Amino acid sequence: MKKRIALMALCLVSISLMAQNTADTTQAKHCSKHCQMYKTTPHHFTMKAGYGYAMGDTDNADVLENYANETHQRHMHHGANFEFDYEYQFHKNMGAGLVASLYNVFDSFYADETHSATLSDDKYYMYVGPSFFAQTDALDKEGHWTVFGRVTAGLMYFRNAQVWLPEGASFSASNAFKRSTFGYGLEAGCAYKFNKYISAVADVSFMGGSVSKLKDNNDDKYELNENESLNRLNFSLGVQIRL
Repeated sequence: MKKRIALMALCLVSISLMAQNTADTTQAKHCSKHCQMYKTTPHHFTMKAGYGYAMGDTDNADVLENYANETHQRHMHHGANFEFDYEYQFHKNMGAGLVASLYNVFDSFYADETHSATLSDDKYYMYVGPSFFAQTDALDKEGHWTVFGRVTAGLMYFRNAQVWLPEGASFSASNAFKRSTFGYGLEAGCAYKFNKYISAVADVSFMGGSVSKLKDNNDDKYELNENESLNRLNFSLGVQIRL
């Protein structure tokens, strides 16, 4: 009788161990598949595009706004932002890389009863600089969502190209004012991982800078009556590739 009880107990223990091993193996496979699908990869390449709002209100009418009017001023606040980011993630929550961005705002109007000339006004803000970022996926246990922040400081290049045709004239005149200066940026956003390699990204960022002097096409220098603000606020969507 004792032998039967011992044999039955041994069978129950064996069945229990086998069931536990099967469950552990299934869980390990699931974890392995999940971790492989969403695990961190070190090289991140992000391409983004979106809307940018130029925050500065210029009073440099003698240089940058030759034919300024209220409608033109409003239009010159709204532009398009394009950005490329590279990051090397050296820690689960941190990394460093490079930011390159281009912001363009454009407006034009024709000579009429309120304008003595036809004007095309085209502004570019180009920026490149190193960056540092931090991220966390602690808010999402499944690993789909990541929240991140980024800071950058580097070189900003400003260019304003103007082409105008005075009323009654047979040819147009043009000029371009330009200047390089120190720029910086702050960014916050989130990313959704579709798989190990591709994510969708959404963010809001601030880029800052200013110029006090400009050069034209002939390298003539202009001292502005006040600093020209290059500050802008960007709202962007993009795709991130991780390798």
